[in-house]
Amino acid sequence: MRSSAHARLTCRTEPAPELLDPIMRFRSVVLGIWPTVLSTRNPREPALDGPITELREGINGSVPDALIGFQDNVREPRWQPWLNERTVRAGILKMRAGTRYPAHDHPGSLAVSLVLAGRVIVTGFESPKSPASGRVVHLLSLGRRLLRTGEFAMALPEYGNVQELSALTDVALLDVAISRFRPPAHYWYFPLGPIADRFSEVPAIALMQGSP
Repeated sequence: MRSSAHARLTCRTEPAPELLDPIMRFRSVVLGIWPTVLSTRNPREPALDGPITELREGINGSVPDALIGFQDNVREPRWQPWLNERTVRAGILKMRAGTRYPAHDHPGSLAVSLVLAGRVIVTGFESPKSPASGRVVHLLSLGRRLLRTGEFAMALPEYGNVQELSALTDVALLDVAISRFRPPAHYWYFPLGPIADRFSEVPAIALMQGSP
C-alpha cells in the first residue's frame, strides 16, 4: 500500500511492542499452512479461522487510543506502517467517514484487515492477469462486505486479492500481509465506471505503486 502518488497517506510510527508478538505468531502459523492457504477459496475455512481468531484476541485491548485516533485537520486516509519485512508487512490504516482507499492488490500474499474501530465497506475483486502500469485492465467484482469493529476481511493469494475500502464512519484497521517472498510489484486500480453486481467486470487503470 505504498505509492509516491499517495505519499500523503503515509505517517510513519514506531512499532507497538504489544502488537508485534501476535502479528509474528500469525505470520509463523500462516507460513506453516501455506499449501492450505493457496488452495483456499473460502476465507472462513477453519484452517484460517483459528489463526485469525488468535490474532484478533492477541491485539484485543492492546491498541493504544492514540494509534486509532484522528487529528482534526487530517481528512485523507493515513497509512501508518510498522513492519516491512520480506514475509510480513503490517500497519494501521485510518480513514475519515466518507473517504475511499483505492483498489489495490496484495500479490502472492494473504492479507487480513481487522477493524479496530468504526465501519467500512470492503469490495473485493479478482486479480487481473499481468497488469502493467498505465494500462486498462478488467476487474471482476466479488461483491461487497460491511465490516464493523472486531470483524475482518481477507485477500487470499489466489482469490479476491484486490480490495477497495469505503469508510462509513471514521475507521481504523490493522492490516497484516503475509507472503513467502517479497512481491515484485504492487498496483493501484482506478475503475473507469461504476462497480455493478457481484461477478460483473469493470475496466480500470492500473498504476504501479511507487510510479510517478
